[in-house]
Amino acid sequence: MKRSSTHNCNTKQTGRSGVTARINTFRSSLGQISSVITITNVFKFTRLINIILLLVQKKCLRCLFGLKKRESCRPFFLKYKLMTVVEIFIYEVCKYVFHNSGVLFLPPDHRYETRTKNNIRPSDVHSQFELKIKIYNKLPLDLRTMTEKKFLKSLTQILKDRCFYSIKEYLDEKL
Repeated sequence: MKRSSTHNCNTKQTGRSGVTARINTFRSSLGQISSVITITNVFKFTRLINIILLLVQKKCLRCLFGLKKRESCRPFFLKYKLMTVVEIFIYEVCKYVFHNSGVLFLPPDHRYETRTKNNIRPSDVHSQFELKIKIYNKLPLDLRTMTEKKFLKSLTQILKDRCFYSIKEYLDEKL
């Protein structure tokens, strides 16, 4: 069975308006992916879902820009300031923890000057929030103490300036 020409990824638009149109289409796709992540309970985001959604996202990016199958998408995420699915997940987690840090998490339990003095910790030793707290505590302290609007804007900028394909990459990166 042959594919119809309307589904061909290799159709190229020329000029600046073509690139802008493709980026806008991709951004609207990201919005749909973001809502899927939020609707399916962002905190049950597993490694498998991460891999599948990232592969779909990269495939869409390749179609939009006419990239070859083995060509890296990372430069395009960085050039056009697009967030990967993993970065959208990190953004949602950090936003959740920022909003609920006073209710769900305990402040530091001492006054000593240590490296982790200002990190939050779960209220239960075996908490389901362990990964969320690791992700949030990875952020610089000055970012965590900002107002909500500045926090979200700065967090978005930090994530768009990098290209994370996994949570491990984010946790290993020096922000």
